[in-house]
Amino acid sequence: MLGVVSSFPCVVQVSCAHHCRDVAAGIAILREAGGLITSANPPPNPETDPIEEVRLGSRLYLAIRPAGDSEGETGRQAQERVVRETWKRVQGLDYTRPGA
Repeated sequence: MLGVVSSFPCVVQVSCAHHCRDVAAGIAILREAGGLITSANPPPNPETDPIEEVRLGSRLYLAIRPAGDSEGETGRQAQERVVRETWKRVQGLDYTRPGA
């Protein structure tokens, strides 16, 4: 249920009751490979708010594939740039889940 297509981020919504282990495994694999996973819900200020680690059970995930360093930015900076550009283009869902 967690995926990335080419260099574009993939926003995934899942039901934790059925897929919690699959999501946890996807998060572990992506992190191990050097990827970044955060909430697909944009913060109030997507350009400057911190990019926080995803919370398992939040149901809204933004997965960014691993990226290598380039002449102008590090791989992590490139991932964060993609997160911020994505956040600027998506609408947040008014959705909260206790503990997530």
